[in-house]
This record gives sequence, C-alpha cells and structure tokens, in this order.
Amino acid sequence: MKIIDKGMGSAVISIAIYLILFTLVPGCGEFNDNPRETKMKLTVDISELKKQFGYSSDNKGSLDKAVRGIDDLEETPATSPVKALVIGAIVITTRDTPYTTDIALTDDEMEDVKDDVLNSAAYIDFVNLPTSEDTIKFSVPPPSAANWQVVAVGVNFKMDYLEDLDETEHDDAIMYYGFTPIFYHYDDIKEDTIIELEMKRNCLANEIWHPNGCATYSNILSVDPIVTSAVEIVDVKINDVSAYSENDFPFIVRSEAVSGTNVVTSATAILYLNGIKDYYFLGIGDDLTIETTHSKNLLETDACKAFADKSDATVDDLTVTGNCEVQTYKVPITQLD
Repeated sequence: MKIIDKGMGSAVISIAIYLILFTLVPGCGEFNDNPRETKMKLTVDISELKKQFGYSSDNKGSLDKAVRGIDDLEETPATSPVKALVIGAIVITTRDTPYTTDIALTDDEMEDVKDDVLNSAAYIDFVNLPTSEDTIKFSVPPPSAANWQVVAVGVNFKMDYLEDLDETEHDDAIMYYGFTPIFYHYDDIKEDTIIELEMKRNCLANEIWHPNGCATYSNILSVDPIVTSAVEIVDVKINDVSAYSENDFPFIVRSEAVSGTNVVTSATAILYLNGIKDYYFLGIGDDLTIETTHSKNLLETDACKAFADKSDATVDDLTVTGNCEVQTYKVPITQLD
C-alpha cells in the first residue's frame, strides 16, 4: 500500500509541475501541440442597430434621423418593440453557406440559428433595452474555428441568461435578425474591423404572431403569404424577375382600405399576392420575393414619412422621391404542401 501511496503522490507532483511549466509560465505554450490561442475582441456599434427597430420618445420631435436613439422602445404601426439585443459571433454548424438578410428565414432555420447561438455562448453577449450603452464587445472564435459570422437578434423579452432563448415560452421571441453576409476567419479580421448589420423583421419563422410591418411569402407553396398592417409592397418578383407592371404597385397595406385606391387591408393584400403566385407554375427551388417600404416607421426620413397617409403614393414616391429604405424578403420554395 505504501508503494501505491507513493506512486499517487508522485503523479500529483508530476501534474502540478506540468501545469506550472506549460500553463503558468509565459512563452511555454509554443512547445505545446495545442498552443494557447490569442483572444480577440470585436466591438460593434449598437446605436445604429437599436434605431432600426424603435425610437426614443425623448427625441421623437427631432427631424434628424441620425440623432434618434432608443431610450423608450415604443411600438409603432410599422415596428415592434425589442426588449433585448443579442449579438456576437456564432459558429455555423448546420450549413455550408452564410446566412444573409436577403433570404427570409424559415422556422426550422431560425431554430438552427438559436442552437448555434447557444452553442457559441462564449462569443455572444446581450443587453436589455433600453440602455445608454452604444457598443457591445465580444470575443471571436479561435483560429481553429471555421465558418463563423456575426449575428444580431432582437427579442421581445428581457433576458437574464442567454439560455433563456431555449425556453419553450420564448419559441417565437425573435422579432428581428441581422447577419454579416460572409463567413469570417480569425486571420481575416482585426480588432478595429467595422461590423455593419441590417436588421430585418422575422416574419416567416414566428408561428404565433408576426412583427409589425411584415410582408413575405411562405416557403411552403400552398400556404398564404404573411402580411401585417403598415407596410407598402412596392414589387413582387418570381425568380428575381418582376411579376407585375410597376403601375400595379404599390399595395399600401393599412388597417382600413380606401375605396378606389391602392390602400388595402392585409386580407386583400394576401389575396393579391396569392393571385400573383398562382399565375405561375411554381415548384421547389423557385424563389418568391416581396420588396417593401415602411413609411409609417417613425425612424424613416421625413421625405418618406410624408407619404405615410397618402392613398395616391406611387412606387417612385416611396423608393425614389420619398427615399424610403427598401427591405427585401426573398423565400425559396422548399415544400409544396
């Protein structure tokens, strides 16, 4: 027994010496088969992100879009309030191409995003809103990691832990999302790399409710499009080709229709969109695209907002003269029924 005790003591001493030599002493990592990986942090300006889905009641009288912030997340006809912003680097494990904001995410894809966010927790941070902070800093994956990109999601509840996203009660919590459209690698970036993200409404993945200002086709051919109030549909494309004459647009979707104009309800807009879709012989792999503006968004330019209550607004008014931001919701058909 004494020999065994002595052996165990020697093992403990050996392990301690190993840890001292290869972990605590600077510079010794170069002799290890798995050298210590340098940690790099990225800083993202979230002030611009916050302004994409809300506005500050303190500044709502200002005419300058650039100075508006988000201290009170008020709901507007065209926007939905966000209670927390999650942002960071996620290692993509379920696909070989990066996510982009050009493609509307299906419910299954959003579940994959949530899983990758949770599995990348070491590189993710979040902040509850409202906040006076204008930046978020997070670590990036090490050189050994492949296929990662920066993602931001806005959720409709205040978070205590990142794992809250995995709770059943928050299955439909993600209202906005944005991605850098490329995969990054550790060697491709520097700490001063500028990260820009466009936040899009999560219209397709939410089954219970949809954010204000939505207009998108479903990825299931037989399913009705999703349209909520306070959105202008300025174009519809089938496989990237406009399906209607420009003179047929816009569909100005409001809570009440205006007879003899393009101002229609959500239900009528859905009928129009189904009519366009049904005119073509579509199948799996075909793309359906809806281009939208949101003149009811209080963060839009004053030139854009000037057309919010004009029943005779044209596509040029909204997209050229009005200078509204155009958001695209492109959906590949993945199921027929």
